[in-house]
Amino acid sequence: MVGFMASAGIVSSMRGQHAAKPESIESAAVAPPVQDTDDDPEETQAEAELPENLKIMAKTYRAAAKKGDVIAQYELGKLYFQGKGVHQNVRMSATWWKKAADKNYLPAVIALGKLYAHDHKDVLEEDNLPGPKVGMKSNSKMAFKFYQNAADLGDAEGENLVAVAFSEGRGTRKDMKEAVKYWKKAAEKGQKDAMKSLIKAYQSGKGIKKDSEKAAYWQKKLDHGDKGQKDDD
Repeated sequence: MVGFMASAGIVSSMRGQHAAKPESIESAAVAPPVQDTDDDPEETQAEAELPENLKIMAKTYRAAAKKGDVIAQYELGKLYFQGKGVHQNVRMSATWWKKAADKNYLPAVIALGKLYAHDHKDVLEEDNLPGPKVGMKSNSKMAFKFYQNAADLGDAEGENLVAVAFSEGRGTRKDMKEAVKYWKKAAEKGQKDAMKSLIKAYQSGKGIKKDSEKAAYWQKKLDHGDKGQKDDD
């Protein structure tokens, strides 16, 4: 029991990480298709049988989330996504993540984008979770909006996801030049997937002038786990 109550302490101990910027994100006015409420679904028999320690952890996060704590809002959304301490409910995940995303909490912004993209297996990468049995309709345009919001806030993963969307024409127009632009931004911050894609772009000449030296440069950075210098091409 002590361990779970200690874990709930990250609500306060993590404060300051992924700090929210004062300006609101563009998608804040575009709410997910869920009722924005603090009320939770009635406890089902299945939920009543959940481990008591997980239920206590969920209640701890819920209390802090209702007071506006962005970390607690994100963590509560995770619990709903995982079905830990609460009945699994992806729409409730979206509700709580949206509250945190409105305050520019980057993990929530990214999670919402992946949720709308139906990229369930990667929504919570640290857990390598399978897709939930219940969910929401995919919406690639909404997914792109959240990825773009994260990128605008300078997040490397968001920049890479925006680049992928441009390269595939998913949720936005297909534009390899734009894709390369965002891959560069993310690669310069050490985002490995962006580095790999940028290497391929330099090798193929798609979206940028073919350049074997640049490709070799980024390959070396990738191999050594280094961040790259600003790429001015």
